Amino acid sequence: MLPRDGEPTGAAWLDERESPPEPSAVAASLERIRTGVHRWLDRVDELAAAAVEAALSAEKSRAALQAELERREREWAEQLRALEHDRLRLAEAWEQLEREQVAALSAGRPGDGPDRAPRQGPSPEYYRRPVELDDSVDRTIVRQFEALRKDVRRAAESRGVSPG
Repeated sequence: MLPRDGEPTGAAWLDERESPPEPSAVAASLERIRTGVHRWLDRVDELAAAAVEAALSAEKSRAALQAELERREREWAEQLRALEHDRLRLAEAWEQLEREQVAALSAGRPGDGPDRAPRQGPSPEYYRRPVELDDSVDRTIVRQFEALRKDVRRAAESRGVSPG
């Protein structure tokens, strides 16, 4: 410690103050400081290792999530393609049905009238034959198509036209 204004300096200052510490006491103090510094360095190393481990874990989680996202996107795209294919098949079937109905109506003879018995189409069992459905999308499309077919039949019957 440096002397302040009005305090003795030089050897007189040393004489008035306490005696210098023993070298062994200084060594012990320095050893305690050294041990404390080593503990702090060890703690810093532990924290750094934990931070690296956390970063690696986060990267693994991110990679797993990215892989899951890509897998789900591929599945979604595949299901979308299948749905579009089914939609096209349904549209083609609907057009075929309309063509058949138009052909049946245009093939009528001039003497045909309401007293003539309507032409019978396939039996209801034909439409209810077992179908292997592999998922809910197919079942939904089939239900919608059947409902549409019934609506067309009802509309045709209400106009007095046999849907064939």
